Amino acid sequence: MFFIIISFVAVSCNEKSREKEDIKEINITGAYDRDDKVLLSEVADSISYIPLETDSSCFIGKIRDPDKNIQFADDRFFISDGNDLFSFENSGKFLFKIGRQGKGPGEYYRIDNFTILNKQKLVLIYSAALQKLLIYTFDNRHVNSIKIDFLPFQLSSLQDEYIVFGSGKGRRDLTDYYTLSILNIKGEPVSKLIYRDWEKEIEKRDKLGLFYVAHFYNYYDTLSYWEYQYNKIWRITGKEHAYQEYYINLGPDIFPREYLLESANKLGKGDGNFADLWRFTETNRYFFFRVGYKRYLKHILFDKKSKELFNVHHIDNGHKFEFVNDIDGGMTFWPEGLVFGNRVFSIVYGYEVYQKILKNKYEVKQPGEYNNLKEIVQNSSIMDNPILMVVHLKN
Repeated sequence: MFFIIISFVAVSCNEKSREKEDIKEINITGAYDRDDKVLLSEVADSISYIPLETDSSCFIGKIRDPDKNIQFADDRFFISDGNDLFSFENSGKFLFKIGRQGKGPGEYYRIDNFTILNKQKLVLIYSAALQKLLIYTFDNRHVNSIKIDFLPFQLSSLQDEYIVFGSGKGRRDLTDYYTLSILNIKGEPVSKLIYRDWEKEIEKRDKLGLFYVAHFYNYYDTLSYWEYQYNKIWRITGKEHAYQEYYINLGPDIFPREYLLESANKLGKGDGNFADLWRFTETNRYFFFRVGYKRYLKHILFDKKSKELFNVHHIDNGHKFEFVNDIDGGMTFWPEGLVFGNRVFSIVYGYEVYQKILKNKYEVKQPGEYNNLKEIVQNSSIMDNPILMVVHLKN
């Protein structure tokens, strides 16, 4: 009980000074018991595809967490599979790999996180084993390596000028219990944001287990930040200013914080009768939430304009939680990341798309696009790199 009291008191006292008076609440509990078959044409206008070039120099391994491991610049995009960082033109033509694995100057052991400074044409790679941030130009020239003296979990950029590291539960003592550490391009400390004083109080008596699921993304050129269990979306508008824009209300069954304590007997062994938000994508008009609720996966759509909620769910060849693709008859869809504004993407594989469209049983809205898609994938192989399926949402 003491844990719960100190948690809520500390959070409310510290965070209240930083939040806007009109913080918006999104209560998603009304969608838990729904079962909605939603057509992709109800939320999207069109689809485009970017086949990633495949050859022996650019074979991409498994892409984990596409929302952070696929990032878009003006004239190119970057994809990390953890071992290599690939640069592609917007058409999908392979350019080159950024840097290389190793322990020598300008080399990384593994790519744990990366981000880009689009206007400065820089790519930043963090390698945790080396505790180094390596900086390269877009044309693959190494320009600097910076030693990082704490243990961050995530990396982003702010206003195309500053480096932002996110520290997680169980490691925030190294950043004086601040969540975000802001550095300049030389690696010099600039500021710290989002103070977690309740964690400091708890760790005087106990220890939080290492745990960090969080999400950085740019919304209208403003860096946004969300962290598992806090369920508040922050807007970082400057190197010294952040405020809360949204609170995601998961209802009374939210996963208990005390289960994250190392001393908790039930640490990581809850009975599953909880609600927890794992991932989401925000666009101009929509939120796409991925929620675990009492052992069931929920894909919940929230329309900012109408305030409507939907639990997107149907069964189609094993795909249970996506929009039915009635636009071109291709793969069902749920966004895995944000491109810009009202464009989102997911990863699909050509051979799977080809099998899907041959078995398509839905009337498509755009028959011409169906034919174009069929031409793109008809010679696909299981060994090919994936295709980025980019969906253009309604405004």
